[in-house]
Amino acid sequence: MDTGLGDHGLTARGFGPVALGILIGLVSLLVLTQLSQRADRTYDEATAIRVEGRRVLTLYDRTTPTSVLGSGWTAPVRGEGSWSTAPEAHLNPPTSSFDGEVLVSLTLASPPRQQPVTVRLGDAVLGAWTPSSHREETVTFVAPRSLRAHSYDLQLVLEAGDAPLRIVKVVTKVR
Repeated sequence: MDTGLGDHGLTARGFGPVALGILIGLVSLLVLTQLSQRADRTYDEATAIRVEGRRVLTLYDRTTPTSVLGSGWTAPVRGEGSWSTAPEAHLNPPTSSFDGEVLVSLTLASPPRQQPVTVRLGDAVLGAWTPSSHREETVTFVAPRSLRAHSYDLQLVLEAGDAPLRIVKVVTKVR
């Protein structure tokens, strides 16, 4: 029986691989479309460090590089942050490469207590914060230009004493 396809016709045996190829192509296209539509949401949900010109946001409730978290902290917990595990907890939040002093805003939480949490950069005390509630609080300090590391990271030490301290985010802005 002549199908009109000649020798170039599609046999039942040849149809399977062609159909599989088409199916793989459609699934790939669907996945790429979904990923492109979710790009903004993925940025918001998964990125631990966001650089926006002179401003750098570091989220400590995301997968955070160990070098940024420093010693004295638990692994980050999604939607919660990282808890201090030692009287001195180290943070190394990145800053932009612009020159100048750095405004450092820390979003922290800790049980209310009379003992302040001291924030140091090297040997210099940037300031102190005394928790007033169980909720997150943002405290801001100025890091002088002369105290910045060559890598543009800040090597902060939070002296929290014996009460646990939770870090949620750090925003640095060079001015």
